[in-house]
Amino acid sequence: MTTSAISVLFLSLLFSTGSVLAQPTSGGVSLNVAQVGSAIPVTLASATRMAVDRDGNAFIVQDALGPSMGTVLLVYPDGTQIANFMVGAGFLGHPTTHPGDGRVYVAAWLPGLQQSTLYRLQAGLLPWIVGTIPLVAHALAFNLQGALHVGAPSGPQGAGVYKLSGLVNPPQFLGALLNCRDLAVRADDQVFASNGSILHLIAGGTATPHWTPQNTLPGSIPSICSLARGPWNQTGIGLVAAVNENIPSCFCVFAQVVHLSPSGVTTMGAVLTSPDVHVAMATDSARGLYFLVDSGAVPNMQRTLWRTEEVASSGAPASLQSNASGQVLTTTIDGPVGVPFLLGFMPNFGQLPPGFFAPGYGLVELHPWDPMYSPAVDGLGLFGAPSPFGVIPGSSVAVLPATIPLGLTGTLVSLQAVLPGLTAPNGLFYLSNTLTIALP
Repeated sequence: MTTSAISVLFLSLLFSTGSVLAQPTSGGVSLNVAQVGSAIPVTLASATRMAVDRDGNAFIVQDALGPSMGTVLLVYPDGTQIANFMVGAGFLGHPTTHPGDGRVYVAAWLPGLQQSTLYRLQAGLLPWIVGTIPLVAHALAFNLQGALHVGAPSGPQGAGVYKLSGLVNPPQFLGALLNCRDLAVRADDQVFASNGSILHLIAGGTATPHWTPQNTLPGSIPSICSLARGPWNQTGIGLVAAVNENIPSCFCVFAQVVHLSPSGVTTMGAVLTSPDVHVAMATDSARGLYFLVDSGAVPNMQRTLWRTEEVASSGAPASLQSNASGQVLTTTIDGPVGVPFLLGFMPNFGQLPPGFFAPGYGLVELHPWDPMYSPAVDGLGLFGAPSPFGVIPGSSVAVLPATIPLGLTGTLVSLQAVLPGLTAPNGLFYLSNTLTIALP
């Protein structure tokens, strides 16, 4: 999958004045878009921020007027909303998802105090106090090892970004930064922050400019409005950033997405246009990226939640596809040349088990330690000697034909492949799409 194909996708996600998302229709596109929630209320004073947990629950933080100061709205995967899931704790910062447990965390603080209370948010449970952060935490981000990064307006060495390895240890200063709006940590442990532009932070140094958005339309004023870890195999390890271009002459906003990888920055194209747009983004634990955008139905008062996910396509890393001819089922896996892989399957009785959450790396829908799991091709050697067929050949596509016994015809099964890869979004392995088929 080339970056030009990704650009085609995002250029096709054009919104009308009402900001209603249409399914992409361009050929070769390997991302799909689905609406999760609609008519999500916001206030005129709202500066919306969002994080999504391992179960696909979106926790939307909004500033509020009056004594509540900040509230959290919960949106379930089916679109059900729980208003005031968290309220009355104080001002709330930008929430984040912990890669170690897949849960959402947010910090709350009260005026005049130079500390914050860290809360863990989980659907069905009351917000749980984890501990105290010795900073006013405007933004949070965990790395894969669980170290907490905090964007603070003040601190022992002034405004900037601090790293905490455990809440009892003193914060480590990463770099000076005023007005830190958002933080993200790439899988290679590189820390980035946004205050309108994107800055790279290194321990003991300064926040060095990494990328500044340029206006693509005459007279526009571009600004970074959201950061998230990139979830897609086709773009690999990296971050995604939402860019707003405010056009004062027409009182409208144009938004686009860029991808930041270790090798550079790729503009991925248009996302939406609207009279008033605020884009909040968040990555879940199952390779999905969420967008919360102005719905246009009631300008600046309602928003719509969308989820994008990869669709298997030829040339996209870790794409799992199949076709049948008679009793022969042929499965193909795209991937880097020479990389071993594990292809496994499970019977599907209408619903798969919940899956296995791999701390730091995300949700594995078909995990090898499930009693119903069976290896089809094991190039990793987890179930015995490595299979010589379990390696991506020079064509970058492994082709695996299998003759299905007549007695199994019509049986519903699900398949998934795992491929090691340091350039994968989680920095360790590519996880393919889950493919559910009826055996021929």
